[in-house]
Amino acid sequence: MDDGSLHKYNCVLNVQGFSYANQELLIKTLKTKFNLNCSLHKDKNSYKLCILSSSKSSFFNIIKPYILESFFYKMP
Repeated sequence: MDDGSLHKYNCVLNVQGFSYANQELLIKTLKTKFNLNCSLHKDKNSYKLCILSSSKSSFFNIIKPYILESFFYKMP
């Protein structure tokens, strides 16, 4: 719940610990199962996963039931 950040236009998930192939698989899965538009953005020697603004509200609706109340301040 704490390895990402919220920006004005998108949400960033820190997935640098995963291989590039697994990051691409995650994007494909998020699109197929949840219709979320995502992309990878270069961050030094790895990539971060960005949930684009067009999918931001859908993403938060999906994850809200699983977020601890103490982390609600991170949600829009």
